This record gives sequence, C-alpha cells and structure tokens, in this order.
Amino acid sequence: MAVKMLYTQEFIDNLPTMHPFENPWVVALCRLDAQKDMKDMIEVWYEALPEDMKLRFKDKLLSTDNDKFIAAFHELAIYRYCIEEGWDVEYEPTLENGLTPDLLVHSKEYGDFIVEVTTLFDSVEIAKAVVRKEELTQRIAAVETDHVLNINYSGYPQKDYSSKKLANAVKAWLDTLPDDEKVHRKTFDQNGCQVKVEASKDRKKFPRPNMGCILVVGEDGHVPDYSKRAKRKLDEKRKKYSSKEIGMPLVIVLADGVGRMRVDSYLIDKTLFGQYQVTITNDGSKPPAMTRDRSGHFTPSNDERGDWFGKNTGISAVMFSSFRGGNKFQMKVLHNPVASIEMPYGPFEKMPQLVRTEDKPHVVMRWTLGKPDNFIENDEEQEITFKYDK
Repeated sequence: MAVKMLYTQEFIDNLPTMHPFENPWVVALCRLDAQKDMKDMIEVWYEALPEDMKLRFKDKLLSTDNDKFIAAFHELAIYRYCIEEGWDVEYEPTLENGLTPDLLVHSKEYGDFIVEVTTLFDSVEIAKAVVRKEELTQRIAAVETDHVLNINYSGYPQKDYSSKKLANAVKAWLDTLPDDEKVHRKTFDQNGCQVKVEASKDRKKFPRPNMGCILVVGEDGHVPDYSKRAKRKLDEKRKKYSSKEIGMPLVIVLADGVGRMRVDSYLIDKTLFGQYQVTITNDGSKPPAMTRDRSGHFTPSNDERGDWFGKNTGISAVMFSSFRGGNKFQMKVLHNPVASIEMPYGPFEKMPQLVRTEDKPHVVMRWTLGKPDNFIENDEEQEITFKYDK
C-alpha cells in the first residue's frame, strides 16, 4: 500500500514562489534540496501518527505561517521523543477543567506531566513592519544591474513608505555609478527606514548570487529584546496551565525559529536567571564579583533565616528546543529552583539539565547530564538524535 505523503507534489506546486532571503519555512522545506532530510523526517513522523492526530497536525505542518509551522514542528519532535521513550502521549487533550494543553504525557515511572510549546515571533506591529521590509528587499533584489549589493537596514519601514519609490531610487543611483570594481556606498532614508547600500562589480568580494542582485542583507539596531517577549510568553502559559492548578508538572518549551529568530540558549538563561553584572563594594573591602541581577523569571529570594521562596513557581521547568539539521536537535532543560511541583529529572536525562545543587548561602544551579550529580562544563555539545523508523 502506497504511503500517503503530507507534502504532495500538488501542494508543492501551489506554494508561493521562492524569494531570496525571506520565505515561509514550509516553502524552503519543500523546494530546497538542503532541507530534504528535514522534510523526510517530518513525513516519517507524520505517517506514524494516529489518524486523529494527523488531522490536528496536518494544517499546521502545511501552514505558510511560520509561527504555526514551527510550533507544530517542535510539538511533533517532543511527541516523538516521548514515544521513543515508551510513554503514552495525548495531543491537545481536554482536561477536567476544560483546558487543552499541547501534550499530556503519561509515564509509569515518572507520572504525568504537561508540555506546552511556544515560539517567540514578533509582535503584530513588528511582524507587519518586517513584511514591509521583506517587500522592499524583493523589489531591490529584482533591480536589473551588473552590480552586486549588500544592504543593511536600520529601523523598520513605516506604514506610509513606498517600497517601489525607494527601490527606484536605488536603481537610479546604480545607473549613475562608474564602470569599475570599487565599492560604492549610499544611505537611503524614507519615513523611518534607513537602507545602507554597498554596490560593486568586484566578483571576488561580491560574487553573483543565485537569485537577484543582493548578496547580503543585514540589520543594525532596533532589535527587540527577546528576553522580555520570552517572559510574556512564559506568563501566558503559566497563567493558563500553572502546575498549582492542574496538579502536575508543567514544562514550557521555548522553540527556536529554525534559523529565523535571534533565540539561543544564552537568551533563555538570561530570561530565567537574570543578566550578569559586576558588583563592586563602595569601600573596596571586597574584590569585584560577577553576579546576576534580579530580573530573572525564576530568580528566587530568601528571608532572614535564609530560606528560599520562588518566583513563577507554577512553571516546573523550561526546555529550549532548537533544530540542528538532519535528525538532530539541541534540547536542554532549565528547572525552576523553587517550583511548586518539581519536574522529575528522569524523563529528560538524555538532555543537559540545569538543576539546583546547593541552598545556602546561595541557590546554586549547575548543568548535569544523565543523573543529577553528574556535572558537566559544556551544555552546548550534546544533541538529541531521533530515529527515522516508525
């Protein structure tokens, strides 16, 4: 019996046209040879799903909305991890209180726990501005010229700008350039959007791209603080699925945007445990010390007796999940040091886990792997390798 494909040729043929630099991930997945392994993996995982789960995953995995696609992709990866561990998993079940979390995991050894997946995509306003910037990039890339361009954005285009007008201004400037191999530079400014353009015919430094005339697109400044957005996302999940309310551990997965977002494990660490800072005493009685500020989402406090009480204790742990290509993921778990209901160590023992190891005079968190007392120095080296078979 032939396997029914998720990404059929008819679906692929009806996808939007590929553009340089910016494409919905599902478009790149289906049209770029470099993404074949990822596409094949999704096909195998999807085919192995129960029929009722296929129906709920299908539209998300076919979506050109990156927020929906990437969240579903990581939900599917966590589901596969749990299945490969031999656990029962319910996808979007309805709890007794009427809530529908992403995953409800049943493990005989470790008990039940909830997994909620979220991404950190831009706010509606920024997302619209990014679309306008992408439109401008495509117009400039379509300019017919012998020059190859590097462009750098500072700020986002506002509602009242004209991408056509700005692209035409770039073209008019290119038409005035001499026929040489020098690097020519000009900054274009229109309604809050500055575009710095470098143009050259030097094919050693500016090789011709496969599509369009733009080689590199960059940005400087105006980068959103994703730690603030991560905290908002965590708060949304905590208020809805707090372990204190549902009576079981809550793990929230912060999913990397598959290369489209400025999100890494350092950001997650900063979000949960605060920014590093240097502390200096006024009288110089103590040497400067590297400490954390109090901004962390999990940063605990202590009373006069030295007993610790937590922050956002309805979250048991946060997992960072990032696709690394092929069938590999970087996954790591950062535990809340003072959670209302702790997440057991065992379920994710294959991943690096940041756990509480000391209480007084300070709470100390250390990276471990395999068991809570197996400390490791580098939490970036480990990867989770998934199976392709059903």
